[in-house]
Amino acid sequence: ADRHYPPITVELIESSTNKVATQVNGWGITVSLLDGFGQNVSDLLTGRALSDNHNFTISHGRSAIGGIRFSKVSSKNGGFFQLVITPTFPELVKTMVAPCCSGKIQVLSYRLYHAPKVPLNKLRGTDPVARMKGIGSLYAQRLSALGIERVEQLAQIDIEG
Repeated sequence: ADRHYPPITVELIESSTNKVATQVNGWGITVSLLDGFGQNVSDLLTGRALSDNHNFTISHGRSAIGGIRFSKVSSKNGGFFQLVITPTFPELVKTMVAPCCSGKIQVLSYRLYHAPKVPLNKLRGTDPVARMKGIGSLYAQRLSALGIERVEQLAQIDIEG
């Protein structure tokens, strides 16, 4: 399933005043996506960003960017994503305003978001083995077929004998 990212507001700040450039209207910006390896993976953006070709317009120095969705998790793409905002219109803007990059964005699967793994120091014996880091759904199914459902059952296995 797609992962929805909350709406963000991009503000064009005048360097001389450190305030929003409210007189700026009609400038175009493009949103692209980098993975944790620094590769452009904009094809992983869906939702409104895709339907608008990743283009947004600045009005009164601001642009509201909403409806961005990620079609993949960040753990399989270098551990994080970053949005890159690049000015595109008018042509002169490309030389006046540098692209900017968001902070690191972690996109989790629905399962990890709603049933996160538990750090080892907080794991309880009664927790399902699937809550352990390194135990995915396939390993949990294999362990379950062996009658091992809980952490305490896994801990009781005699690996020496």
